[in-house]
Amino acid sequence: MRALAIVACLVAVEAGASDFVIQNSNRPFKGFNDRTPVEPSGLNFATTRGGQAQLVFRAAGAIWGATLRSNTPIYVDAAFATQGEDSAFGCKDKNRVVLGFARRTGSMKDPSFPNPDTQYPYALANALAGKSFIGTRASIYTRFNADLGTKPCPVFPWDFSLDENGDTLLSTILHELGHGLGFSSSMIAESGDFFEGTTPFDDLVWDVTTPSPQTWYTSGYERRVELATKPGGTVLSGPAIKRDTPRYLGYQPALRLTLGEADAGLLEFAPGAFSGELVGGGVIAPTDPLDACKDLAKGSLTGKFALIDRGDCLFVEKAARAVDAGAIGIVVANNEAGLVQMAPSSPVLDVPAVMITKAAGATIRTQLTTGTAEVDFILGTKRSNANETGVYLYTPNALEPGSSVSHFNTGSYPRALLMQPASVPSTLLNTDLTASALADMGWSVVNGLTVSVVKALEAPVTQGSEQQYLVVVINRRTTPIDSVNVALTGPGSTSVLSFEGGCTANPCVLTSMRPGATALIIATVKAGAGLTGDFDITATVSPSTADAEDNLTDTTSQPIASGGDLKIAVAGPEKLEPEKDAVFVTTITNAGPSTATEVTAQVTLTAADGSQLTLTGDCTDPATPCVLTQLASGEKWEISTTFAVPKDWKQKATATSTVSSFTPDPDTANNIASSSVDKAGCTATGGEAMVWLALVVAGLVARRRG
Repeated sequence: MRALAIVACLVAVEAGASDFVIQNSNRPFKGFNDRTPVEPSGLNFATTRGGQAQLVFRAAGAIWGATLRSNTPIYVDAAFATQGEDSAFGCKDKNRVVLGFARRTGSMKDPSFPNPDTQYPYALANALAGKSFIGTRASIYTRFNADLGTKPCPVFPWDFSLDENGDTLLSTILHELGHGLGFSSSMIAESGDFFEGTTPFDDLVWDVTTPSPQTWYTSGYERRVELATKPGGTVLSGPAIKRDTPRYLGYQPALRLTLGEADAGLLEFAPGAFSGELVGGGVIAPTDPLDACKDLAKGSLTGKFALIDRGDCLFVEKAARAVDAGAIGIVVANNEAGLVQMAPSSPVLDVPAVMITKAAGATIRTQLTTGTAEVDFILGTKRSNANETGVYLYTPNALEPGSSVSHFNTGSYPRALLMQPASVPSTLLNTDLTASALADMGWSVVNGLTVSVVKALEAPVTQGSEQQYLVVVINRRTTPIDSVNVALTGPGSTSVLSFEGGCTANPCVLTSMRPGATALIIATVKAGAGLTGDFDITATVSPSTADAEDNLTDTTSQPIASGGDLKIAVAGPEKLEPEKDAVFVTTITNAGPSTATEVTAQVTLTAADGSQLTLTGDCTDPATPCVLTQLASGEKWEISTTFAVPKDWKQKATATSTVSSFTPDPDTANNIASSSVDKAGCTATGGEAMVWLALVVAGLVARRRG
């Protein structure tokens, strides 16, 4: 589960090594289906809020797909939810807002798996077996906070960009998919027992509090309960984790405290998610007020490290006020035992910002009543967040359900790890040690240069149409690559019109890809004429040096649009009662055989005297018909509209619903349906309309059935 402080459609995503299928569980007009117009954000060119969210999911699936090898598609049930729909998204504590969560939908044992006694999550079990044990059912269930940045949860809004640093939806989805793929313990913190048995993650957890480290499933129930709230008591360890730890974790800077003229030793600290580089030092000065939840006097902290009490407002707000007052560093004293990761993570500051313990804060405040205190960062001798056995897990003194144990510990240096419990900036879009941990759990992981290509949006492929594709190139080698050629090809007379992002031509050259570097490219492709069957787009990379671990090609396939049969009906109330709401329900059904996309609908209400009446609800704007995105074969949508009947209403009214589509419609005679209701309660229903739509889907798309 990912939060600010943090607690940790249907859209098909195909990647080079494995395919992710994102099952969209949002209702029409909600979440991934939100048609609210928005401006493009970074490489995210979609012009609706739902479209941008879908493109971010495809990018996350492409990154993980390029990293993992699986012959079996990985199905993910995903949606945005409000706190009314899921209590996990409550926003009372603005310092700890849940951004999203994920869980496996089930697990199983099998004698052929690496550890026959371990319960493997379905996604990994399917990959190991090379077949799906659950068909097209989702192996990962995930939900994301729909209230973020709105009145119910007035913190920063979602960032849908694909190429910028910060608290992006992309980094959150990458994190949550990591949980669903297996980065999660099944230990019940209150009892020490394992829910449905140990997971591959639990097989990698070690108790390092004893002279000889031991796997924690041999430690016993009571000991595991203690370890869940013992900072530094457990690590995650395996051959790949040990091998790759030096790639991602450097030697942690230490924070030295000086009280007056006396060296007071090193302070335990946790850098904030929004912290600048941990360098420099200076005299400590308290803020006024102590919690910095109000503006501070200009110049009151010039050239000093600000000492701030935790509580009452966002960490990043406290820090920003101190910087405005001239502070060159931020030291936040916790108001409870232990340390937490301070978030949100944007904007990133140009000064260091750390949390120290409650006891250390009290010591400094006592010193400041009679003397001076200083801090300075020095080069440490201990590798960040790791010991000789493995990488420390997040086990704060106070148990945090959804976060404790199932994350790497906070405070990694030089940058945060993807699976830390707080949302933190990532300039690399790198799965870092998460992929190493998954390899130790049994996943086949690409360790060389790798590429994936996915269809960017749901628009159908038709002859002569322009389509966008997302290409992801990742250098997962341990060494840099001088140059990488990237080329995109399609069938027949298909042409690539443009590249945006990592490079701007086809083929293009990515220069000097450092280890872990990720390049995102948006390609616009024009489909050739005379094409039938599947439309295959292939991405190929050619590095300046070869490696046996490379994955150099990937293909995504969609059928050429063939059409879908839409049926529309509208039903009204029994009568129009004065001073009451009359509800009209429009039903649109796709009878198949294929999916319909860009389905456009509109509902109007006309009085017997010819006047247009005001409706509220979906698709009621007479100037702007609404686009319902795609409708799968066999799927049904209901659109609800309301008429507030005036006090002296005395005539009949007729509700009319129309539908049209992006692709040619062979039966335009039946694109309209109506329902008439009079004031006496007699209701007459007009004809129903059907409309054919041609559309393309990725072949793995499914929605909730009506």
